[in-house]
Amino acid sequence: MRLVVNAPINKVSFGNVSYNILKELYKRKEEVEVIFVPLGQIDMSSFDTVDKGFIDWLNDCAKDNFSRIRKDDVALKLWHINGSGSLCCRQQVLYSFYELDSPTELEKSIIDYQDATIFSCSHSADQFSESSNVFSAGLGFDNDFKFLDKKYFDDESVHFTLMGKAEKRKNTSAIIKAWLAEFGNDTRYRLTCLITNPHLNQEWHKEFILDALGGGSYNNIAFNSWVEGNSQMNDILCSSDVDLTALSGAEGWNLPAFNAACLGAHIVGNDCTSHKDWVGNIQKGRFHQVEGSAFEKVNSEDGVFFIDGSNTNQGNINALVDLPAASKKMREASEAVLEEKASDDEYNYIKKRAGLKLQLNHAYEHTVDRILEVVKEL
Repeated sequence: MRLVVNAPINKVSFGNVSYNILKELYKRKEEVEVIFVPLGQIDMSSFDTVDKGFIDWLNDCAKDNFSRIRKDDVALKLWHINGSGSLCCRQQVLYSFYELDSPTELEKSIIDYQDATIFSCSHSADQFSESSNVFSAGLGFDNDFKFLDKKYFDDESVHFTLMGKAEKRKNTSAIIKAWLAEFGNDTRYRLTCLITNPHLNQEWHKEFILDALGGGSYNNIAFNSWVEGNSQMNDILCSSDVDLTALSGAEGWNLPAFNAACLGAHIVGNDCTSHKDWVGNIQKGRFHQVEGSAFEKVNSEDGVFFIDGSNTNQGNINALVDLPAASKKMREASEAVLEEKASDDEYNYIKKRAGLKLQLNHAYEHTVDRILEVVKEL
């Protein structure tokens, strides 16, 4: 079987997904001949534990790529809907994300233009149910990340994490405010925020943080800059006792929250949009759900990424409006962590046992299986 892969490899979400799908195809190199056509400049700097054999294979796949493409080849394109109107081959399968609930005519037209489209979650596929040849294939755990047998904090403290670009869509400000209302300046609890948005300048971030802090001063919240490599991110994920990222209001999968859960963190979140595809597989007692009544459907317009009247990215998100309800679940999760740390079982063993269950249920092996099934059916 031959497959032309037209995809980015870089530091952001699409680059990470492309990297992991290509890693799985590398394992199948005897079964699938890949011709790699990169979208944009290749940036491997985040993948600092990558196997040299994979790099050599990828370079071979990219060498003389266009001269090797045949008329009857099928392309797998990994990209945003907007920007996927161009075809890399006469037949193309698009793998994409969609977070909102109101596809525009242009977005529907681009999806109809593909020979098939695979979305990263069932929510996205449901929004395009009127289009033909639309499927879903969930993401998997990035096995560059490992369980690290380290003790990051003492047994009387709880470390919370909040990850992903600061955005209205992700409820970033509301999550921080809810956490501060419950734990602000109580040094037994700390929150690490990795919310740098690479598309926005330093002044925007400064104003955003000031607003999220409500003008207050707190000694137990930290705002970390962009994490450069997977090794550093691995430590951050393993240090998390409770992750809050799944309180986001609209996602195509939510890789940071998912990876944290796969490494054993308790999750405070919702089952909105893509979350419903994986939170149900978290070990019982480790998903602390903030009920839907704490969220309100609001227009996604934020003046930056979602602009009213645009021919793409229109629709609603689930805004977190009941902050006390979120605070209550954060407290519930923290108490569960402290109970685990006080138990007879070793804490890292408890986390590893819980995370493995989710890893086994969601692996890139399954993602690529589904992609290849769709390609073969064309």
